[in-house]
Amino acid sequence: MTTPEDQEQSLPPVQVVVRVRPCFDDETSCLSCGSGLVRLNGEGEELKDSIADRDCRRVRRPQEFRFSTVFGPSSNQEEVFSDLQMEQLISKVVEGYHATVFAYGQTGSGKTYTMEGYQYRAQADSPQVCIDETAPERLGVIPRALRQLFAKIEHSEESTEDRPDSFSVRISFLQIYQEKIYDLLNPAPFLQGVGTDEGLRLRWDAVRDCFFVENLFEYQCASADDALRYYHAGVQRKQMASTAMNIASSRSHSVLILSLLRRSQLLGEGVEGGIAEVTSNLTLVDLAGSEKAAANENNAERFKEAVNINQSLFVLRRVITALSRNADEHVPYRESKLTSLLQHAIGGKGFMIMLACLAPADKYYEDNLSTLQYAAQAALIRGEPVINLDPKDRLIAELTQQLHAAHDYILQQMGLKELPEELQQIPSTKGRNGLSIGRCSFPSRRDQDRGQKERRRIPIPRPRPDSTRDTTPADAFQKSASTSELCQETSQSADPERRRKRLPRTYSWDTRRDPRLQLEKQLKEAEAETQQLEEQLQEALRRRHSAKSFRL
Repeated sequence: MTTPEDQEQSLPPVQVVVRVRPCFDDETSCLSCGSGLVRLNGEGEELKDSIADRDCRRVRRPQEFRFSTVFGPSSNQEEVFSDLQMEQLISKVVEGYHATVFAYGQTGSGKTYTMEGYQYRAQADSPQVCIDETAPERLGVIPRALRQLFAKIEHSEESTEDRPDSFSVRISFLQIYQEKIYDLLNPAPFLQGVGTDEGLRLRWDAVRDCFFVENLFEYQCASADDALRYYHAGVQRKQMASTAMNIASSRSHSVLILSLLRRSQLLGEGVEGGIAEVTSNLTLVDLAGSEKAAANENNAERFKEAVNINQSLFVLRRVITALSRNADEHVPYRESKLTSLLQHAIGGKGFMIMLACLAPADKYYEDNLSTLQYAAQAALIRGEPVINLDPKDRLIAELTQQLHAAHDYILQQMGLKELPEELQQIPSTKGRNGLSIGRCSFPSRRDQDRGQKERRRIPIPRPRPDSTRDTTPADAFQKSASTSELCQETSQSADPERRRKRLPRTYSWDTRRDPRLQLEKQLKEAEAETQQLEEQLQEALRRRHSAKSFRL
């Protein structure tokens, strides 16, 4: 169990934990667990009699792996949910961060039991879920996370009674079956049978920089009971089957997405009634189990399902390997629909918890070793979660920063101590959730993608020798009269039709009478000249270096 000292620590961006299910009566354990340690016990000693003996029998050497948390066979569902720090993870979702929890392992290792916890009854065609017969202490991560999310929302609304934030929760549930996406909350496709149509299409959203599923049903949830009702309806439509390794085996990857929209009122002079929006997603994934295709050769349908499952999991492993190297190499997100949907989760911009599920039986030694190696590779990923600010608020923040940079340029060029009154009426607004919309400090989308921790400062030319800080505003404006006349002549000589096309349709002002646009134009020209000088300097240094190399 977690201690209060552990809860005070910051939540790591990536957690990889291991859970070992209990042994069945006819199984012999090959695993031993400790505090953060998993040990695979070897079977037999190395044979040194002949080459034939070494080829006929594969030697199993003891293997040890260390992770942040290891749950043994005696751990119950409540301990797993508590030690996963799910309460802190959901608090991050309420603040505006993306978070993902997914379970990985072979067939029959306890993934569905860990994520759902429901009992299944074996039938002739497919196993049937028994939701009402499941005991409360048996419930898994997903039902507990749904109730915890709405409890956090209620607590956040009560903590800001003067100006409470408003929350909106939407739920969507899908499955990826044989590389086709099906909506589990839309009953229409299941009346005809799964696999008869092409499924839903996967699209790319350039504005939000992520993939989305076209025509996917989303339902508004006012309480945890509403969310659980939709979740139970989707669980009953999942693609399940009985195999030689598991009585109730998931034959598809199920993805539950909870979209949280938080609206905060802005505080500041002149901005009463303004709203700042932050959108975050809590993604809970139950992956289908990897298995050997040879175990289902007698059943053509199960064999095809196993091939598609192993193919998507192989792409996921390639993505994890590429991200763990922390190098500028290609990450194959688009090669699988599963990795495309989980790009925001495993790409380093959100919090991620991976549950590596193991079967303690001795006959699954090779499968457990592969799962542990994959989990150890995922633990090497280093991410920097960022708050998912609404695109329009992000644009407002970037424009506000550019405006303040222009004000600094005006003060330096004209030698003023303070701005005129008409330029000082720009309030600094701040939302209830701590997001600043005025003189903001959170990074832009471009800086987040490049991993920059500080924004690039705009180069400002040095002040003229004749301009001093003691110059009065009247003298400064008289000295800049020639610059204003030059800008006015330039604006008059420009084509008015071409200038009108550059402006949005909702605006119709004259640029010759707007000094702010002239200042922005001068600022862009200064940036272009500075960039040109830097390129010339780099070219000169390159030529000098090549000349020295030629002499040597």
